[in-house]
Amino acid sequence: MASRPLLSFIVVALLLIGAGLGFATLQPLSTGDAGRPALATAPDPPGPRSTVLPRIAVLPFTDSAPQADLAALRHGIAETLMQRLGSSGEVDVVGRDSVGNALALDIGTANIAVLLNASHVLDGRMLLDGDRITLEAILMDGDSGAPLWQARHTGDRATVQRLPDVLEQGIRAHLRTHSPGQSSEKNDAPLRIAPPVEVPAEAHTAYLNGRFAASRRTAEGLQRSLVWYARALEIAPDHAASWAGMAESRQLLVWYAGIPPHEAFPQALKAAQRALDIDPGQAGAAAVLGLVQWTYQRDPIAAEASMRRAVALNPGGAHGYHALGQLLAATGRMSEAETVFARAVALEPLSLVVRTDYATAHLFAGELETAVSLYDYVLELDPNFALARVFLAIAHIKSGQPVQAIGELEHAIRVGGRAPLWLAVLAHAHASAGRAAEARAVLGEIDGVAPAFISPAALALVEIALGDRDAALDLLDRAFAKGDPFLIYLQVYPQFDGLRGDPRYDALLERSGLFGANGRGSDAAG
Repeated sequence: MASRPLLSFIVVALLLIGAGLGFATLQPLSTGDAGRPALATAPDPPGPRSTVLPRIAVLPFTDSAPQADLAALRHGIAETLMQRLGSSGEVDVVGRDSVGNALALDIGTANIAVLLNASHVLDGRMLLDGDRITLEAILMDGDSGAPLWQARHTGDRATVQRLPDVLEQGIRAHLRTHSPGQSSEKNDAPLRIAPPVEVPAEAHTAYLNGRFAASRRTAEGLQRSLVWYARALEIAPDHAASWAGMAESRQLLVWYAGIPPHEAFPQALKAAQRALDIDPGQAGAAAVLGLVQWTYQRDPIAAEASMRRAVALNPGGAHGYHALGQLLAATGRMSEAETVFARAVALEPLSLVVRTDYATAHLFAGELETAVSLYDYVLELDPNFALARVFLAIAHIKSGQPVQAIGELEHAIRVGGRAPLWLAVLAHAHASAGRAAEARAVLGEIDGVAPAFISPAALALVEIALGDRDAALDLLDRAFAKGDPFLIYLQVYPQFDGLRGDPRYDALLERSGLFGANGRGSDAAG
């Protein structure tokens, strides 16, 4: 590793040590010899490590001779172990996205612990020899890097799929014995013994391949994940994790690929409910259920209950907090959203999606300067993270800088693809800049994208900027019939401000059932 990134990370460590209860200053990223970004300063940590719960970063097990057929298995075992530990209530677990982004910096295990504010790091390797797989795991102290606990297991794939449960039991037993923060009450409590795993190895491998494909958060990856989940369910129809994964991918495809809401959301709802019927402890399925209840069924009360259920089922994971934070922000409950997002960011300090949605909560609250600063930070971590550029463009439109917004959107579309929703925002930016011809040209391109779903609510924003309020309100009416999930932003999306006070708009807010009495958020209504 080059000396400059290493020196940069020493600065990170010093800043974190000196920051105490505060936050380190954000600075741009530098670049190492290998072209990987290296942090010049620390991300703003959520605060000191918990004095009660250990905080663990679970790294995907490495393969000294990388083999493609082991990649999904290595990452899948790590992710399953994260879920097991997080749902125990005894450990805080750094989220998958943050671990992946930290590994991309190529800064070494000890530095990753500092960057992620982890008291412990679980690392290890996996070796394949014919049909036999050997997994070696080592739990290390986050401060010193000293080994604290080790395990080695060899077997076929059917044996390896049980390893998350085995490793969880060993790690929790060690921490109960050696972590001073654990109360005597917790230390005396019996370990949860996981039931025997009865899922055939082929089904489990297909599920892990699905998780690996979905983690890329692209339209292609999400579609591919559905193929893998379907294969797993052909073999094991009652595999709750595969049903939960299918629910997540189906609801994301509405946003990422323009799959029609009336097609994708009912399928996602059915899959999430099936997962919870099989395993009521499926936190991921509860979070997805909440998202569908909110964005499609427009039932924020039921959605919030499902999201809080997800949090209760896995208090050490970010999924439930992330979903709940979005709902609270979009319904005008910013003080609550701040608290929930703070927890999500603490668990996923380097997640680009979580941090982008946290910035968007500030955008919805009218805190433009804060939102722009937070979007800029995400783009320091990854200049090609398209979602952050799209929302940064929306902030620029709101602040009267549509030309700057056009530049951000063109970059986002160049690296992230010409998604119909993003093209609609680009048309809106052109219209806001007084470029009506360019806006109409982009709308023409959107019309040519078939059979993808095109959000009528997003198209309404273009008509608002072009000065046609009636056309905008007609499109919002159409959005209700189409099951447009973009309607969740009807109250808080800044570019809808131009319709406020119009009787038709106020009627739409009330009809939606999304925002409480008279279209107001819960804080405002209460």
